[in-house]
Amino acid sequence: MSRTNILIAAILCLVLGANVGLAQGWYLSANAGYGLGAGTQALGENYTSTGTTSTSEGVYGSFGEGFKFGASAGYMASSNLGADIGFSYLLGNSFEQSYKSQGTTSTAKASGSGFLIVPSVVVSADMNSIKPYAKLGLVIGFMKVTEELNDSFSGQTYDRTVEETGNIAFGYAGAFGIVVPSGGTVDFFAEVGINSITYSPGQAEITKATANGVDQLPTLTQKVMEYKDSIASTDQNSGMSVRRAFSSLGINAGVRINL
Repeated sequence: MSRTNILIAAILCLVLGANVGLAQGWYLSANAGYGLGAGTQALGENYTSTGTTSTSEGVYGSFGEGFKFGASAGYMASSNLGADIGFSYLLGNSFEQSYKSQGTTSTAKASGSGFLIVPSVVVSADMNSIKPYAKLGLVIGFMKVTEELNDSFSGQTYDRTVEETGNIAFGYAGAFGIVVPSGGTVDFFAEVGINSITYSPGQAEITKATANGVDQLPTLTQKVMEYKDSIASTDQNSGMSVRRAFSSLGINAGVRINL
């Protein structure tokens, strides 16, 4: 059974078996958490050569891995059913690739970040001192992938930063959590959630270029490359579209203010 089917089944169980859930009305929440990469992809490799032997090691990951900070607003139409819209910022981890050979060293550090909007349906049940809930929704993401490239050979150093931006990422999100009532207006909650997101940037732009510490960006004739699904021989400054994994599985915790 897929993760989506498991989530839907669990939501139905909560709805059918619910007694009294979350308090009816509006609420606000703030949260922070950390996500592990899910649905990872091949990002590159670490290559080392000594002249007589060489080794290669794959680098895999998801740009959705890292810290996330956010807030949400919601409304419970009844004690068991409501809607929620969340806003969060992803500060992703860096993934490093390297190429090392005689007299030549190249490294590339890539990381992802972005602003996520997640409208969700919320269902809740009551278990005395805690109130479990589940959410299922859509992810709308404004993402960015940043790659820092460093090359060194024959005593020369070259540094470059490339940012992939443009287009909107879509995916789905689900979460299981519990609210612990405090007896007042502010409650506490914790949840386990999954985001499934694939991002296809619209362009890649060189935002930094130096040679031996000297700025070369003003002299570059091509700074922006547009990603396309198909390229004609007459297209200029174009490259084939890429797909970046931003999926994650993580935990969030925070406070909830009942209005």
